[in-house]
Amino acid sequence: MMSINLSDYEIDHIALRANSEQKAKNWLTHLVKCGRILSDNIINGRPIYLIQLEKPLAFAGQFVDVIELPFPKINNILKKLGSILRLLFLSSQMNQLRRG
Repeated sequence: MMSINLSDYEIDHIALRANSEQKAKNWLTHLVKCGRILSDNIINGRPIYLIQLEKPLAFAGQFVDVIELPFPKINNILKKLGSILRLLFLSSQMNQLRRG
């Protein structure tokens, strides 16, 4: 089993994927109550939002203040998996992680 100590890396933002457009809209409604939209772009035919939280989220011993919310692709909805959490690291740290 692979083990990564996340405290060794700065988390840039957290991406939250929803398995339906309605769930993504619900997440957006809740997240906007906790912060503000930094960007809302259409990428590959779907909306992707960046929300900056007023109060950072404590996660893995760090505080993260930006959430990425990509809406699901119409032809690629993750119906069985529910929501997915993805962590994004700074690019220089990803190179260190790959090297081990």
